[in-house]
Amino acid sequence: MLGAASYRRSDGYRHVRATYDGGRAGFFDLQAGWQDRDFGSNGFYAAYNPDQWEHTATALGSLRWLKTAGRFSLGAAASYRKNFDRYDWTRGTAMNRHNTDNVGAKLWADCDWAAGVTSLGADYAFNHIYSTNLGDKLSVPEGHYTHAKARHTGNLWLRHAKRWRRFDAAASAGVSLTPYGTSALWSLSAGWTPVEELRVGAGVWQSMRLPTFTDLYYTSPAQINNLDLTPEHAVTYRISADYLKHCWNISAQVYYRAGRDIIDWVWREDMGDKWHSEQSSRLDTFGAELAGGYASAEGFLRRVTLSYGYITTDRNADVIAKSAMDFMRHKAALAVEVHFLRRMSLALTASVYDRNGSYTHYPVAGTPPSPRSAATSLISCSTDVSSGRRASAASTSTPRTSPTRATATSAESACRVSGVRAGSADHRPLILSGPRTFVKRGSSRLQPRVRRIAPNPFCFLPDCREAGVRKGMMS
Repeated sequence: MLGAASYRRSDGYRHVRATYDGGRAGFFDLQAGWQDRDFGSNGFYAAYNPDQWEHTATALGSLRWLKTAGRFSLGAAASYRKNFDRYDWTRGTAMNRHNTDNVGAKLWADCDWAAGVTSLGADYAFNHIYSTNLGDKLSVPEGHYTHAKARHTGNLWLRHAKRWRRFDAAASAGVSLTPYGTSALWSLSAGWTPVEELRVGAGVWQSMRLPTFTDLYYTSPAQINNLDLTPEHAVTYRISADYLKHCWNISAQVYYRAGRDIIDWVWREDMGDKWHSEQSSRLDTFGAELAGGYASAEGFLRRVTLSYGYITTDRNADVIAKSAMDFMRHKAALAVEVHFLRRMSLALTASVYDRNGSYTHYPVAGTPPSPRSAATSLISCSTDVSSGRRASAASTSTPRTSPTRATATSAESACRVSGVRAGSADHRPLILSGPRTFVKRGSSRLQPRVRRIAPNPFCFLPDCREAGVRKGMMS
């Protein structure tokens, strides 16, 4: 029998882990943690208010069990996570509160036999939230909370994998059980190893995403919720190659993801100029990644890695959406690690990013963008990658999800300030406060349409990432 335990502590954080190998009883892995933090959140949801504040408290625990009996391998896991979140638009005045419970359980078994390895498993998840704005309204408030919602989901799957000398293949089929009904999920993959150092592989799989609680329930002066949303579906195709020899390695992959019924916040004039949660479009994404490097356990130079990633996305719908077209188009990174003086090491990293999207520039802290003057506009100047032009080189510390502020008498002059020509090859809409202008692909003229300002729907949402909730959304 073997056992081990560890304990870590820092300001506002505790973590305990214990493992036990009981021989015939199997292997046990217990983890538990707790954190409590409060912090200023200036710039998280709007840059013009410096008095934002947030407090989060999280407790979690998990237990995993593994057992091998001849050709069979058994496993089970259970976990629980409790999270409290409070967000203040102005510190001292609570605006959003959340109290979430997340329970998970998983059971699986593997059988290694002449035809390969066959796996059978199931998992279950329970998610519950008390909130001041997400979920069904309670007849009697629960403390601070006036809304609540619970969701049960489960999955069953069967997988088989087989190797033949230089070839390998795997296939899986499963069913997902959700409040929206039953959905089939599947995957296929295969690989070829022509030489010991090289493997070429390909795969295709289907995935699904449930609507978040924010998608379903969040309503504000700028937003309208939608209770009729259904799960998103996508099919992803991937081809990859990996090469490893001695201290050198290189890998490359390309992928294509066809998403259907994609959920996003869409600007609707027919609903009083508000953002509406809907799924009226498809989203096709193509990506490529290349990475390589050197690694050694001895000598002065221990590690060098160089990587590059590219993504492009096409939305097959003529709508003004909030977030789907905001993504990292280009990313390159370099990391170097050296070792010296026996126990000393030094690591250096450098990264270059080119994000597709826009941001809001607030020249004076505490001054919100004003929609009163058409000459002072909010305008999003998109990147024209083909000609090497980029959006305004204003401070990168400003938020990236809102339009760019510029004082100009026209959209063209505002874009000129940002170093981007109006009417560039990008067809995405330019969002203004007051007038709104669209620049279409291949067009050299602007087509103005007068509207009220399109508010940012996420300015007042709490950051609940630690609770399995992102900006008020339940995963």
